Amino acid sequence: MRQPAIESDSTAALPAYCPASPSVRRRRFIQPIKPNLRRRHNERGERMLTVAAWMNWSMNNGRGAKLPMIRMRGEWLERLGFAIGARIVVSEERGRLVLTIEGEE
Repeated sequence: MRQPAIESDSTAALPAYCPASPSVRRRRFIQPIKPNLRRRHNERGERMLTVAAWMNWSMNNGRGAKLPMIRMRGEWLERLGFAIGARIVVSEERGRLVLTIEGEE
């Protein structure tokens, strides 16, 4: 039986596909994004939020119903005393919600 000829070329030990090393890209300096304070605060400096829609699929015979939802998050809550796990009391009036930490009423 005839044996395959051994190549004397130095590439004979390499696999059939050997990807080249990735080229090194220069990183450009990216300016940090400044938050758009006009969108998050009004002219008096008060924080602005948007009432979003939440789909409740258990209502309306399984077809879903949109319910209003307000989501708040951020370090500013902790600075005001609203720590993770704290209980809050929600007082309501027409057009106004007042959030108070339980026990500080």
